[in-house]
Amino acid sequence: MSRRRSTVKARLAVVVFVSLAALAGTSASAMAFSNGYCGVLINEGTWCGDGSDHSYDYNRASYGGGGNVYVCERLLWANTRTQRQAPSCSYNYNARNYGPTSSLFEAEVTHIYSGGARHTIFGYAVA
Repeated sequence: MSRRRSTVKARLAVVVFVSLAALAGTSASAMAFSNGYCGVLINEGTWCGDGSDHSYDYNRASYGGGGNVYVCERLLWANTRTQRQAPSCSYNYNARNYGPTSSLFEAEVTHIYSGGARHTIFGYAVA
């Protein structure tokens, strides 16, 4: 009987541990939404957006090809062309933490000063 009880206790402990681990994973993922977007060839100065509205507080633009490409990121107020702040730009990688918000934004990336070349720019936004 004692052996059976210890087996039941061990199984119960495993069930409790797995349940708590699952709850921890879901609560963390429920708190944050991340969105990789764009990742296609775009013309110089053309903004590529994620096409959705979220309470983004972080946005990133990156270029992984050869050479240096000046990349920019911005957030637009949902369903408008109004920028949350002026675009933030730098060579090959630029990220900005805007801080928490409950407002909705669309995330966008572009590249400029590329001599008219098309480049693949990757965007990544977090709400």
